Amino acid sequence: MSGLTVKPKQVAGRHYPLFETYYLSLDPTGKGQVAAMDAAKFLKRSGLSDAILSKIWDLSDPTGKGFLDKLGVYVGLKLVAFAQNGREVSLTNILDDNAPEPEMSSGRGLPSKAGNETESLRTTQPPNSENFDWTVKEVEIRKYKELYMGLGVEGGKVPGARAKTLLMDSQLPLETLGKIWELADADKDGSLSETEFIIAMHLVYKSLDKVPIPLSLPQELLQHFHGLSSFPRKPSMTTDMPPTRVHRPILIPLSTSPTPPLVPTTSIIPAGVPLIPVKDNWIIPYDERAKFKALFQATDLDKDGFVSGTEIKGVFLQSGLTQQTLAHIWNLCDFDQSGKLTGDQFTLAMWLVSNALKGIQPPSVLAPEMIPPGMVPPKPPPEAELPPEFELLMKETKELTQEKQNLEMEISSKECDKKIKSGETKTLQSELDTLAATLKQLENQKSVAQGKLSELDGQVSALRFQAEEQEGKLSVQESDLSSKAADLETWEKEEQELLSGLDFCGRDIESLGLLLQETLLQISQVSGNL
Repeated sequence: MSGLTVKPKQVAGRHYPLFETYYLSLDPTGKGQVAAMDAAKFLKRSGLSDAILSKIWDLSDPTGKGFLDKLGVYVGLKLVAFAQNGREVSLTNILDDNAPEPEMSSGRGLPSKAGNETESLRTTQPPNSENFDWTVKEVEIRKYKELYMGLGVEGGKVPGARAKTLLMDSQLPLETLGKIWELADADKDGSLSETEFIIAMHLVYKSLDKVPIPLSLPQELLQHFHGLSSFPRKPSMTTDMPPTRVHRPILIPLSTSPTPPLVPTTSIIPAGVPLIPVKDNWIIPYDERAKFKALFQATDLDKDGFVSGTEIKGVFLQSGLTQQTLAHIWNLCDFDQSGKLTGDQFTLAMWLVSNALKGIQPPSVLAPEMIPPGMVPPKPPPEAELPPEFELLMKETKELTQEKQNLEMEISSKECDKKIKSGETKTLQSELDTLAATLKQLENQKSVAQGKLSELDGQVSALRFQAEEQEGKLSVQESDLSSKAADLETWEKEEQELLSGLDFCGRDIESLGLLLQETLLQISQVSGNL
C-alpha cells in the first residue's frame, strides 16, 4: 500500500481479532484482495454518508487499484471507527490504539449507534418536536422499499418478527422502538404494510439523528400518505386531546413464546402477539450481546444463521486459550451436539471466552441465568465427543505448544552461550589492559636509557676534545710531559672505564630492544586472538 509502511496488525491494535474476523468474511478463500463491490457493500454497513465513505475509500486505496488488500480493509475499518466517533478521517492517527472499534450493522441497512448516544433518545415528547422536518424524500422511499421487499412479504405485509429483527439492529432503546411501532402499525395487526414500514423506518432514522419521536404522526407524514385512512389524524389541541392522558410506550413483538404483559390489556397491539420485556434474566449485558452479535454476523460466512467449528476456529484460536478450555466452552454452548452454534449460543460462547481471558474459568455446568432465553439445553452425555474441527484444533495447538517449548529451549541455550562469550571477552580485555600497562612501562624505561646514552655521548665528545687539545699542546709543553704523563695515564684509565661503561650501556640497550620486540610480538598475538 503506497505511502503507508505499516502492518495490518499495527493498524488494528487491540481490535485485531474483530478486524481479522471482518477480513476473513470478505476474503474467505485467502486471495489477498477484496473486490470493489464487496468492499463498498461492507463499508455501507457502517451507516456513514456516501461522502465520508468515498474519502475512506480514497485513503484505503491510494494507488487506485480498484480493490482492497488486507491492509486496505484494516485501514478502512479504522477510519470508519474514527468517523463514527466524530474524529477526523485521516491517516495521521491510524496507529492510535485508543480508537474505539467500528460499528458494522448486520447488513440490512440500519446503522448501529449503540452506547450513550442511543441511551439519550427517549420517548418522552420534548416541547419543540414539531419544529423538525418530517418530509420523506423520494430517495428515502426507494431505499425503504428495497428494505421492505428484502424482508420477505407475506400477504402484502412484513411479519412483525422480521420487522422486529430489522428495527432491533438500530440498537435504539426499547421504549423508543415501542413508540415507533405504536405510531407505524396503524391497523394494529402486528405486521407492517409497505406504507407502515416506510413510516417506521423514517421514524427510526430520525431518532438515530437525535430527533425526538412525536406523540402522534406529524402532518408531513399524514399529508404524504394522505390515502391511508387508517392512520389517525393529529388530535386537536383544544377538543381532541384529553388533558391528563399519558402515553405508555408499547413494545414491539419479539417472539412467539408466552410472556407476561408489561402494559394494560387494552394495549393497541392485538392479543396473542407477545411483547418484548424491558429486561430478561440472561446474565450477558446488552452491550456485549450487541458486540458479539456483530461478530457472529461476520463469522457466519455462509449466512445460514449458524457458525460451524470451521467458521469459529479462527476466532477461538485468537483468544489464546488452551484447547481443553475451548473444547469445554464449545460443549457447554452446543446444547444439541449438532456441531453448530446459533447466534445466542455463539454470544454465550464468546462471553465465556471473554471471562476466561479475565481469569474467570467456565463452569462445569451452565447456571440457569447463563442459558439464552427460550433455550433449554438437554443433559449432555458424560463424555461429549468433540467435532473433527476441534480434534484438528487440538492437534495444531499441541504442535504449536511443542514448537514454543523448542524455541524457548533454543533461546535459553543462546543466552547461556552469550553469557560465556561475554565472560571470555571480559577476561581478554583485562589481559589486554595489563599488556598495555607493561608496554607503557617499557617505553618509559627506553626513554630513560636513551637519555643516559645521550649524556654518555656528550661526555665522550668532551673527553676527546680535551685529548686533542692536550696533544696540540704536547709539542709546546714537552718540558711538562713527564709531569703530565701520570695525569695522562690517569685520564686514559678513566677513558677506558667510560668506554667500558658505554659498552655495558650498549648491551643493556640491545637487551631492552630485544625485550621490546618480544613484548610487541605478544601484544600482536593477543590482538589476533581477540
